Amino acid sequence: MKKAAVIKFLSNIGLYNFVRGLHIKMQPYIWNRKYKTIRADYSMPLPQAVTFEPTFRCNLNCQMCFYKKAAYASKELAFDKIKNIFDKLYFIKEVNLIGGEPFMRRDIFEILDYFRKRGISLVIGTNGTLINKKNIKELEKNDNIMQIGTSIDGPKEVHNKIRGAETAFDNVIKGINLMKKKYFVFVVCVIQKDNLDKLEEVVSIVKNLGLKNVTFEYERRYIKRDIEKSAKILNASIKDFPLSISKVSNPGFSFDELKHAIEKVEKKGKGLGIKINYLPKYFKKNLKECYKRSFGNNRKYFCRELFRPRIDSEGNVFHCFAVRKIFGNVLQQSFEEIWNSKEYKDFRKRLLTKNLLPICGTCLYRQEVRWKK
Repeated sequence: MKKAAVIKFLSNIGLYNFVRGLHIKMQPYIWNRKYKTIRADYSMPLPQAVTFEPTFRCNLNCQMCFYKKAAYASKELAFDKIKNIFDKLYFIKEVNLIGGEPFMRRDIFEILDYFRKRGISLVIGTNGTLINKKNIKELEKNDNIMQIGTSIDGPKEVHNKIRGAETAFDNVIKGINLMKKKYFVFVVCVIQKDNLDKLEEVVSIVKNLGLKNVTFEYERRYIKRDIEKSAKILNASIKDFPLSISKVSNPGFSFDELKHAIEKVEKKGKGLGIKINYLPKYFKKNLKECYKRSFGNNRKYFCRELFRPRIDSEGNVFHCFAVRKIFGNVLQQSFEEIWNSKEYKDFRKRLLTKNLLPICGTCLYRQEVRWKK
């Protein structure tokens, strides 16, 4: 709870970007220290953070969504079962709440209240369109929310087209204006063909909202060949990668067009006093490699999501949004049993000894190994 207050305070006094910049510089050291906690047999200490997906339902139909929606017609755990799960996860201090769209659940505020009473810090990912004057007071009861991330992918017409709803832009603007009064809100914009020439306008929109930074994320694209290779490396099924498949990895624009768009974004950000961030963090530095999605194996990498497992809306435990190989279910087994099971350890071994997967090239969770274990 104190952490949430500190983040909002730093934002209010204009020091958040400075402190975050220092934190980003330190992250390689922080994550490499965590990497050293992976033992020789690929077992690991219990995690302190977890990503929880309370629902896969969503009120939008985003054209760049990488989830194969037909594969996610899953059931949702009732609140009492969610409580039962997290009552047993005594070691969890932080939950990243994501979907789908978390606010599609009618009992979402009951879930948030539970985490507040447990003293668990929250980071929430939302499209922001379901926050309104009727429910903002319920949201504001939760002083354990550290950050809320939402998306703006262009000016009104562009954003609505990308998000598949005529009211998406107006509703997210209203939502941000309500949420920012109490919480630190950050905006993510997905770089894609339909908004490449409008990225600098997103910077202006963020400025008009009174926010001080914006993050541009390179569109995730997955081709069949890379998914098949990844499945083979992990000795997994193609069904463990229920991703929307692109015919080609090419984003539909040239490298020079991308470079020019980023230059305009940087110029606009500097002129308006808006800090520009990127996902993955090495995107700007390695622009050509990200564009081509052609990272070689001349360096050693690990995945930061190794330290933050996911639990879906049915209680299944798996690795990340893309690799959904199930290692167990927390309603049927203890998390401790699942976490260091033979199957989970074998997964870690394959992932790390193969220097991650073909689908991991531009992933925001990819981290370079700086020190030998």
